[in-house]
Amino acid sequence: MDKKESSDSTKRKLDLIVGFGAGATKFFGDVQDASDRANTHWLGNRIAYDVHLGINPSNSFMVNLNVIYGRLSGNENGFKLHRNFDTKMVLAGVNAEYNFAGLYKKKLPIVNPFINVGAYYSNYFSIRSDFFDRNGTQYQYWSDGKIRDIPENAPNAGHATKLSRDYKYETLLVDKPVHSFTASAGLGLDLHLSRGFTVRFM
Repeated sequence: MDKKESSDSTKRKLDLIVGFGAGATKFFGDVQDASDRANTHWLGNRIAYDVHLGINPSNSFMVNLNVIYGRLSGNENGFKLHRNFDTKMVLAGVNAEYNFAGLYKKKLPIVNPFINVGAYYSNYFSIRSDFFDRNGTQYQYWSDGKIRDIPENAPNAGHATKLSRDYKYETLLVDKPVHSFTASAGLGLDLHLSRGFTVRFM
C-alpha cells in the first residue's frame, strides 16, 4: 500500500519552475521584409526576452505564466511599396505544456521534447517608422528602387542626391498603445543538465 501511495501522481509535490530566455521576433503580415540592409532573417531580426513561472502537477504536464518583452519590425522596399515600422511590445499569457516525460519508465532522458498551447494578451507601443535620414532629409523613393532627396517628378530632379536608410525609426505612427489577444502554439526540446537546471530550445 505504501508503494502505491508514493507512486500516485495526485500526491506528488508541485515544483516551481523559474525560467529566463531570449529569442528573435519576426513579423508575418502585410509589410514584408524584403531588404538585405534590414538585417532580416527567417528566424527574425529583433530581440525579445522571456520570463516565466511554471508548476508541474505531473511529470508530463506543466502550466506556465509568461511575460515577453521586446521589439517587432517590418521593412518593405519594392518598386511600388515602401513601408516600414518598428514597435516595442509586451506579451503576457498562460500556456499548458506536455513534455512526454510520462512515457519514460526510468530516469528522465537528457533530451526531452515538448509541445504547448496557450493564450496571450499583447500590448504594442511606441510604433514608429523611418521616414528621414540622420540629417533630417525625407526619403524620396524613385521608380528604379533607389532613394533620393528630391521627388522623381520634381523640376530639379536632375540634381537629386542618393540617400540610404539609417534604420532609425524616428516618426511616431500611432500615439497610443495597440492591444490584441492571440492564441499560441509551440514545440521544442529541453536539455536537462541537472535536477535543477534545464536549457530550453523552443
